Amino acid sequence: MFYNAENIVATGIEVGYDRIFLATPRLFSGVPATLSSISRDSYGDSPQLEAYPSWSHHRAGTNEYNCSDIGLVSVYRIRIDSCNRLWALDAGVSRSLEDFDITCPPKILIYDLYTNQVVRRIDFPTEVIRGESLFTNIIVDETTSRKENHCDDVFVYITDTVAPGIVVYDSGKDLTWRLSHPAMYPDPDFAESRILEHRFTLMDGVVGLAFDPEAAILYFQPLATDRLLAQDKERVQFAADLRTPDRDGTALYILTSKFHRFYLKNLDANEVNTRILRIDGVNFYSKQPHPYNYEPVAIIEKTKPINPFFVLNSGEKTFPPPHVPRPQFGLNGEIFIPKVNSHFHDFNGLRFPKSLNFNHTTLLH
Repeated sequence: MFYNAENIVATGIEVGYDRIFLATPRLFSGVPATLSSISRDSYGDSPQLEAYPSWSHHRAGTNEYNCSDIGLVSVYRIRIDSCNRLWALDAGVSRSLEDFDITCPPKILIYDLYTNQVVRRIDFPTEVIRGESLFTNIIVDETTSRKENHCDDVFVYITDTVAPGIVVYDSGKDLTWRLSHPAMYPDPDFAESRILEHRFTLMDGVVGLAFDPEAAILYFQPLATDRLLAQDKERVQFAADLRTPDRDGTALYILTSKFHRFYLKNLDANEVNTRILRIDGVNFYSKQPHPYNYEPVAIIEKTKPINPFFVLNSGEKTFPPPHVPRPQFGLNGEIFIPKVNSHFHDFNGLRFPKSLNFNHTTLLH
């Protein structure tokens, strides 16, 4: 199988008990495996990626592959549920940044991490798929799941980035529906991003997605926008990667990549272009009786807690307005603004610049 190291970029990470999983979608040709694992004992530079669960699941694009086979085409994000099962969202699209070949319809494969076997396959009905759908992100919501159902009654939220929308899947009833709103579409005014001297234009719709289980709010964000948007769970049930796995206590895992240089095709093979960072001892404030108090100062002072959103704002020193609650930390490490808006038809969100003055994404060869 054709292999080109410069065409491989990691977009998703998940942390298991003994392994770390990486999603490397087939954005260009030359990506032999779209889902890999490394041992958690692997430290240092360039650990060897192992195709997960085996090479037999990565035959997409070859003559012997059939869409009815158990295999993966292109995976952007992965999630592990409380039953120790890995949910792999397969977009089904090969070379999405070249010729956008729709190899197979999108699907989800659920792997039992004890046996590394597929225990469930979820195929989406044609009614929720559009001609150029690209499913890129996934949230597994277990807030209404019952223990006796072994995580087979969860809700799943999925972003469609190219045909902007959010797909909702009720795994208990095996029902799927689709939501769409202008706020999920890219904003042409923010299509260009700049990181240091590198500029690129990418008109992607909704791709960022996070869920706060305590407030039952789903947060989403198009790539080309300057807003963070939210919607309460009830309204959607009737948007690199961060993970704070429960099995690791207060550890925060961060997947970083030089996606801007990957997209511009000017990666330096002698640099570290993908990196997994682990930060231990992270304090989460979701159980505090009052919101965490931030000091809105323009210069970071280590003696004071800083509003993380304020640093991203460009001159908007009045944010948030007095009537908007201050940001808090969610149970799983997400940073969110409580009750950003309670009306699905009237979105309002945080605005921040799309240009960075410093390179915060130095990240596997």
